[in-house]
Amino acid sequence: WSAAAGGYPKFARLHSATYPGLVWESTADGNTTDPDGGSPANWIAVSRWRQSGTLSATITVGNQYTITFPTAFPNALVSYAITPINLTGVATRDNWLQRVSLAKTGITFVVQGSVTGGDNTLDGVDWWAEGQ
Repeated sequence: WSAAAGGYPKFARLHSATYPGLVWESTADGNTTDPDGGSPANWIAVSRWRQSGTLSATITVGNQYTITFPTAFPNALVSYAITPINLTGVATRDNWLQRVSLAKTGITFVVQGSVTGGDNTLDGVDWWAEGQ
């Protein structure tokens, strides 16, 4: 369509067909590229979209875990949160997470635990991530 119409004008906005909630804006007149294609030439993301999920696993201190997003963000991961799950509700599970790496495709973290003892496991993590 865009080629037959002479391309999108500068500042035209399109809702992504691939990334729910993401809006692209044309940076050039006569823009015939597909922003959801492999390289969004002449387009910029002007909104963010969110993905979320749960990593259901027994998570133990000293190990690294990777959350792989269902869909890689086209430009960048902008913000995220990871919440440990404690299904037992006991306070002796004093473990915390440290980020190892971030990418458009996922997050890797390591679990640290208290040196005072206690239960060094978690029941998984809930997460969300926003990107462009």
